[in-house]
Amino acid sequence: MHAKDEDKEFWTRAVIITSKDMNLTKAHVRYLEGEVVRAARIAGRASIANGNEPSVKALPEADISDMAVFQDNLEAVLPALGFDFLRPTKSKPIGEEQEAQPQKNGLVELTLRHRSGLRAHALEANGEIIVQTGSQVQADPDYSMNQYSDLRDQLIKDGTIQQPSGNKFMVFVEDYAFKSPSAAAAVIIGRNANGRRNWRLPNGQSLKEWQDAQLSITNTQIS
Repeated sequence: MHAKDEDKEFWTRAVIITSKDMNLTKAHVRYLEGEVVRAARIAGRASIANGNEPSVKALPEADISDMAVFQDNLEAVLPALGFDFLRPTKSKPIGEEQEAQPQKNGLVELTLRHRSGLRAHALEANGEIIVQTGSQVQADPDYSMNQYSDLRDQLIKDGTIQQPSGNKFMVFVEDYAFKSPSAAAAVIIGRNANGRRNWRLPNGQSLKEWQDAQLSITNTQIS
């Protein structure tokens, strides 16, 4: 049905979920559907195209507990298979009290500045760059080379990046996780960019310099 639906041409892969004991009833499945859709919306990594809004289905307390464990297992297994749509990207805003620490709870705080005056904030987590809500984006870049222009256009189209009235910059209206620092920088600046050099820690160190330093420490510990 999905393959034949013209409104779902984006659909290319399916994940089939079952239980080893074949003990999931329709009530369990409907409950899980609602919980997974809510978790995906909170994570903010995917646009949800669910045709029907799943409602919360009543289950006995013991079954709800079992489904919570089932969902925990899903959230652990799916990323290992390359599906990150349930992994949260949301984070607390970067506050002034945090700026003195380059790394906190495994997250590296980053800032990108451009000569045009724009400023963007992000967190590096497990190789991803999570650009924060409110980060500014070049509105009308005149650069001819940008390999991430399609991604930029898509983020504008789906409303992740918007143009506030009277503001010369566009802004991210929600957190968004990029697969690489260069992809994030290119979308923000509007041209090809070396994100490892563009993104900087609060102490002024580039992301490249910080990563190289971490690699050096690791190699020293191993040797």
